[in-house]
Amino acid sequence: MAESLDKADPFQSVVYSTGVTLDLAASEDELADLYVMLLRREGDLARRGITCELKRSGQNCLHCPEATLDPNDRKSLLCRLGKDEYTVEGRCNDLTAARTGGVDELATLADECSEIGMLPDDLAVLVAEVGS
Repeated sequence: MAESLDKADPFQSVVYSTGVTLDLAASEDELADLYVMLLRREGDLARRGITCELKRSGQNCLHCPEATLDPNDRKSLLCRLGKDEYTVEGRCNDLTAARTGGVDELATLADECSEIGMLPDDLAVLVAEVGS
């Protein structure tokens, strides 16, 4: 039993049909490198004339109504790469949000409080009295 605990978790990584391996324990930097590699592969496809107007206009490839996985369709590889890109990007965004969540909330609160008219009533009265 102890021997099996020393082995790597078989569910720690996911291998996609494009050959990309997503390590679920990867750091933000490792995910960013993987994302850049996917974008380069997409660029290679574009140079071969394989593009997608829906993707270019911001369509999420994970939910694209025209996505194809048919290996006989030239666009299939682009569709699969797009799905991989969105998955890697989503995982990276999750890690970033987990790391910066508290900071983002404080920054939002500071922005809200610094806008004119966002003072609590008791402070607004004090400012009005001092300003007169």
